[in-house]
Amino acid sequence: MTKLRNIKQKFEERFHEKWTSLSVQYHFKAVASHLLHFSFSATNLHLDEAISEENEILFNQIIEELDTNKPLQYVLGETVFRDCRILCEPDALIPRPETEELVDLVLQTADSFDTPKILDVCTGTGCIAIAIQQERPTSIVLGIDKFEEVIALAKRNNVLNHTSVDFSTADVLKAMEMKKYEDASFDVWISNPPYIPMRDKELMEANVLMYEPEAALFVTNGDPLLFYREIAKSAQKGLKSGGFLFYEIHEDFGQETIDLLTQEKFENIQLHADLQCKNRMISAMKK
Repeated sequence: MTKLRNIKQKFEERFHEKWTSLSVQYHFKAVASHLLHFSFSATNLHLDEAISEENEILFNQIIEELDTNKPLQYVLGETVFRDCRILCEPDALIPRPETEELVDLVLQTADSFDTPKILDVCTGTGCIAIAIQQERPTSIVLGIDKFEEVIALAKRNNVLNHTSVDFSTADVLKAMEMKKYEDASFDVWISNPPYIPMRDKELMEANVLMYEPEAALFVTNGDPLLFYREIAKSAQKGLKSGGFLFYEIHEDFGQETIDLLTQEKFENIQLHADLQCKNRMISAMKK
C-alpha cells in the first residue's frame, strides 16, 4: 500500500539535483494539497495516509510533467493569488507573489475614494483586477488585454471567484481601441505590462522561456519602456484629476520610468520597494 510519505520520497529522489530542498518540499505540498484536498500547511500531518491507486497514477503523471520543466501552475492548471483561486494556462503569464504587493499598494490608495473606479491594463489572468474587486467589493473594476483567449481566461477566473470585473479586449498600443477608456472617469489605472528586454532572455529560467508567453514578458531592447509610455499617455486622459497610475516595473529601469512619467506630466511620483528591497513598483498622480 502506497502512503503519502512514499510519494514525498519520489519527489525528493527525482528532483533533489534539480531544485533546492525547499523547492522540492513546496512542489510536493502543492501537488498533495491539490490532489488530496487538504491545506498546504497540513500536508506533513497526512504522510501516513494511504494513497488510492488513482491518485498514485496522478502523482506519477505530475512528477513526469514537472521533470520537463513545465511550471507547477500550468501542470496543476491553477494557482493562488492573495485569496483568489486563479486558473492558469500558457496563453497568460503566471501570477507572481511580488505582484500581490502591487495590489496592496493600490488598495491603500483606492481606500481614499468612496467607490473607486479602477482599470487594470494588460490584465492577463485577471488576478490583479479580481483580487482588488474581491477585497474591495464596492469598487468598479475593469480589465483589458490585447488577446481574446487571455480575456476568455480572465472571465473564467471572474466567475470562479464570484467577482464582477468587466473584462474586454483592447490593445494599449492602438489609440483607437483605448479611446473608450480616456474619459477622465477613473480613479486608478494599474498595469503589469511586458517589460523584460529581449537581451535578458539568457538570464531567464528554462521553465519560463519554454512555457510562458513571450508577448506577456518581453519588449525590444531599443524601447523597453514602450508599454509604460503608451499607458501613461492614455492614463493622462482616462484618470480624474487626483487619480493615480500604478506600475510593476523592471528593477533596472526605476529612474527611466520616473523620467517618463515626469515627461507625461504626472506628479507625486514614487518608487516602491518590494519585500526583497528591490524597486519593483511605481506610483504617480495626475494633476
